[in-house]
Amino acid sequence: MKAPRSLIALTLVAQTLLAQAPEPTLEVDIDAEEILVGDLVGVELRTIVSEGIEPVFPHWEETWGEAEIRQVGPIDSHPVDATTRQFQQSLTVAFFSTGEIVLPNPRLTYSVDDDERLIAPAAPIAVTVASVLEPGEEIPRPRPPALPRSMPWGETFVRTTALLAFLSLVAMTILARTRHRTIADASVPPTPLAALEAALDKLRGESDPAIILTALSIHLRRFFGTSLAFPGAESTTTELRRRLLERRVPLELVKRIEQLMRDSDGIKFARRPTTRQAAESGLAEAAMIATATTELVHGSEGDAEEAPQ
Repeated sequence: MKAPRSLIALTLVAQTLLAQAPEPTLEVDIDAEEILVGDLVGVELRTIVSEGIEPVFPHWEETWGEAEIRQVGPIDSHPVDATTRQFQQSLTVAFFSTGEIVLPNPRLTYSVDDDERLIAPAAPIAVTVASVLEPGEEIPRPRPPALPRSMPWGETFVRTTALLAFLSLVAMTILARTRHRTIADASVPPTPLAALEAALDKLRGESDPAIILTALSIHLRRFFGTSLAFPGAESTTTELRRRLLERRVPLELVKRIEQLMRDSDGIKFARRPTTRQAAESGLAEAAMIATATTELVHGSEGDAEEAPQ
């Protein structure tokens, strides 16, 4: 009779200890006191669980809420004491929105007796992202237009009006007589590639590499918008990637475009330092990307024209 009673007692003690074990929580450390738009920020996720339990960390993709994930580190662990073990994982993220941003709780789980349970953070995961503009550099609002002032219809006004009317009539007569020449000599609107190449040539005369890479980003976005028929100048880098993939631009070319845009965004928004060599490299990469995109567009138009035949 003593053996069964001891076994029952040990079972009751084990159940009591398991019932008293606290639920694991997720701790999130953000390695930055001040975050500006475009800054690379380190984030560490940690949780402590009982020995024998292995938590399942999220399958990270390109974004985490409003944060863009740039790098995902491995999952490490080490014992805390004889009964518990700590698991942690490091991420590198960037924010491109300002103000207070609350990130969604990551899906971190563990299983007990085939029962899957969530590990929730101890507090909401929130950060405050500041603009790169100083308080005194806020964009001023445009002034309202001045009220119109009435002017007398004097003799000078009448003479000027008559002279302008006469000159307009002479100009219209000359235009009508030389119309056949102007039609032949009219300049053809530049193609998107020619317009971009002209803009890049002009940028090569600029001495500041930061201005070169910032303007390069704007001209390249306009080129994609004109070539592929979407609002490229207003698109963020993430939106630009999505729209290029929707138009079946090869993934390898999209990655090159995205990397060039990210580098330019870092200089424009985060004010990262750069060099003349980086600017020359960016100009050359932009020219090669534009040529490849133009060949892709012309190839697609040729296929579309041959399809009805």
